[in-house]
Amino acid sequence: MIDAEKLLGKVLAGAMQGKVKKGKKRRRSSDNLVGSLVGGLASGKGLITAIGLGVGAYEILRQSSASAGSGAAATTSRPATAVPPRPGVPPAAPVPPPLPPQHGAPVPPAVEPVAAADSADGHHNREQELAMRLIRVMVAAAHADGRLDEQEEQRILEKLQEQGLSREERLFLLQELHGPKEIAELTADINGPMIAQTMYSLAVSTIVVDTPEERQWLDQLAAALSLSPAMQQFIEQDAA
Repeated sequence: MIDAEKLLGKVLAGAMQGKVKKGKKRRRSSDNLVGSLVGGLASGKGLITAIGLGVGAYEILRQSSASAGSGAAATTSRPATAVPPRPGVPPAAPVPPPLPPQHGAPVPPAVEPVAAADSADGHHNREQELAMRLIRVMVAAAHADGRLDEQEEQRILEKLQEQGLSREERLFLLQELHGPKEIAELTADINGPMIAQTMYSLAVSTIVVDTPEERQWLDQLAAALSLSPAMQQFIEQDAA
């Protein structure tokens, strides 16, 4: 069974390398969301953590750009002043310290090792499922213009092979390239802004939008992810 999280890192690195070779990437790779995600995965922080760090830095950049353009004036707050007690009113009695535990009182049970292991397994499974979904979004984006022929498919696989694909990973990607998923399936149960922004950013980073079909597909994906037009435009400018 493949490690979807590791495969996602390889696919992202291959996509970014392809844009560098085409002269499409002029900034440092760490300057955008995809670059931050690649760096987070390479450091072993885990997919969810990498997405959180990437989107967090992304939001700071977006908000700083918006605030720089607005020119809003900064406001200062006055220091709080203490209210003197009214004359004739005694001060409130101090809160008594907590009572010591009684002998024989029940002690909360410690976390069972089995429960902790189950929780870790559940987190790992969620990251694997999310990584698989993100890979499939990139595959579907490559099919957006409806013109992915056998030669183009082979070129994609050869480019990704530079990232050290295993035989199992190559077979998986080949199977996905032959059966791209629909937008409705890709975006099902995606209700968090961080995942939605990451998903759209990966789709945009996969292709160069130069056909009406690709433009329409991206607009449909953004709508399915409930991205505002302003956010959609910002992501596309960031990936350009």
